[in-house]
Amino acid sequence: MGAQMSLTGGYQDQRIKKIVGISGTYDILDMFRRHKTVVTKYIYKNITQNDKDDLEAWNKKVSAKYFLEKKGPIPDKDRVYLVHGKDDNLVIFEEALLTKKALNLPDENVLFLEKPEKKYTLSAHGLTGQETIVTAFLINIVNSLEK
Repeated sequence: MGAQMSLTGGYQDQRIKKIVGISGTYDILDMFRRHKTVVTKYIYKNITQNDKDDLEAWNKKVSAKYFLEKKGPIPDKDRVYLVHGKDDNLVIFEEALLTKKALNLPDENVLFLEKPEKKYTLSAHGLTGQETIVTAFLINIVNSLEK
């Protein structure tokens, strides 16, 4: 849920100069409704055990979609970056595409990783084995703060 916090509360705080969402969702409930894996079915079952009327209100409090609609004075292309594995088995890749589109982010602001050549069975977000690539991307973002 770290990417969610970055793309919700962090997005509204203009003191935060750079935001990196790693494997984040755009609309949590919509993703759960569209993408059924064992993990998402389990999470969806647990969150829907609460009062159904409160579910949409909860979604509006935690899903990036509702925060990204409120544009701030800093252009998103100078502020928001995304990292997502195309083979993510928890947060489907389409979520990253929706976020990229909503913010009209240029390609240089996103790192969309292909499935690693070596199959890692414990790779929840499809990033295992690609740490060096992700770290280099993050270092470039940090270095841009100095300019």
